Amino acid sequence: MSDDGYKNIVSIVEKATEGGRHQSRHSVPRPDKRPPSASPFEFKRFDQIDPSPRKDWLVRGALGAGEFSALYGDPGSGKSVFATDLAFHIASGADWFGRAVKQGAVIHVAAERAKLTERRLAA
Repeated sequence: MSDDGYKNIVSIVEKATEGGRHQSRHSVPRPDKRPPSASPFEFKRFDQIDPSPRKDWLVRGALGAGEFSALYGDPGSGKSVFATDLAFHIASGADWFGRAVKQGAVIHVAAERAKLTERRLAA
């Protein structure tokens, strides 16, 4: 991603979290303020690993916080509807199908037809 693209995303996130109760505990790093030696990887020796790590959840039992997740399926199987519904529950902090949800800021990137996305969001 280009620095301009990264700056645009950072700007959107900052505007979405300004002054509301969605203040993040973590600041968004800016490209010009990253330490030059910063690595995206964290290396630990075996003796540095917590023997009983606790898993943090965005959606209890379904979506881990700070983890990479993927949603895939056949065309027309409901992936977008599923992801949008999940995103709205995370944004509002409402339980999702009986599962506890940790409220947080959400950026919804709809890479589909605009009118289709508008109809889904209105529903």
